[in-house]
Amino acid sequence: MRRKLIFTAVAAAIAAASVAVPRRAAAVTAAEAFAKAPAAVFPTVDSLTRLDMIDYFNSGSAKASRNLLRGDCRVTAVSDARLDFESSDISTHSIELLPAAKGDTVVMLISTMRTPAEDSRVRFFTTSWSELPGMMDSAGLADWLTPEGRRDRVDVENAVPFILATATYDPATSILTLACDPAAYLPKEGAEVAERGLKRTLSFHWDGKRMKLMK
Repeated sequence: MRRKLIFTAVAAAIAAASVAVPRRAAAVTAAEAFAKAPAAVFPTVDSLTRLDMIDYFNSGSAKASRNLLRGDCRVTAVSDARLDFESSDISTHSIELLPAAKGDTVVMLISTMRTPAEDSRVRFFTTSWSELPGMMDSAGLADWLTPEGRRDRVDVENAVPFILATATYDPATSILTLACDPAAYLPKEGAEVAERGLKRTLSFHWDGKRMKLMK
């Protein structure tokens, strides 16, 4: 009887502890995050189509799905922490799961458009797709300037009305790289000035809290 009472007391204590201490949400994969994303994040690819895209990729099929604009869309790469897909002929996306502080996970979404040169947008979300603002250092013209570009800044500003850059992430180093190719979208005269005055790349490091510009 004594043993039974002790066992009952221990069981009750464990049950109470499980109620008092919130459980951490189960880990999510990149494919699960992609499938559960709201329509506002991927407005041209509905949730059922996304599931089909994952199934086609996992089965080894090269078959494309149809987006809501009747264009082709397909998954091109999948791992637990990353999923790449094309939402149209001119749009590609990469979902990256980043380890964050306190064991949490941040979803980084890199969306790249060919306009006509490629240009990327980088956004951050919780695993339930609530957007997280301010997670990446901003990069202005001053950050792109070479020493020659700083000296001739007025010429660079006149030649380069805007900067287009593609983003790629390397999980092995936790480094996000922005790459600029001025010749891809500027006229010859402007591209020549930009080639001298602008860096080809900028690098950012994920420290578990934000994406910080590397000087």
